[in-house]
Amino acid sequence: MPKVTKIEDKRKLVKPLRVTHTKSKTFGFDRVKDASILVRCGCCNEKVRISHSTYDAPVGDVVTLEINGVYGTREQWIELLSGIN
Repeated sequence: MPKVTKIEDKRKLVKPLRVTHTKSKTFGFDRVKDASILVRCGCCNEKVRISHSTYDAPVGDVVTLEINGVYGTREQWIELLSGIN
């Protein structure tokens, strides 16, 4: 069973997030379950699953993230989330 870690808010305004990391797994010859991070709310059972994997591409390694079913590259997610003030 994966270990649950808690991420505290520095100002203690909200309850800590509960985070579980899961390693990638290979099933059979060609099936792979990507590594993921499960983030749960500190006060209820709402959750977000973030799956991540690295692929070889002609331009180098590409890291992709799937956040609740939405795929994008790491750079796309950084650009999106860095705009939050």
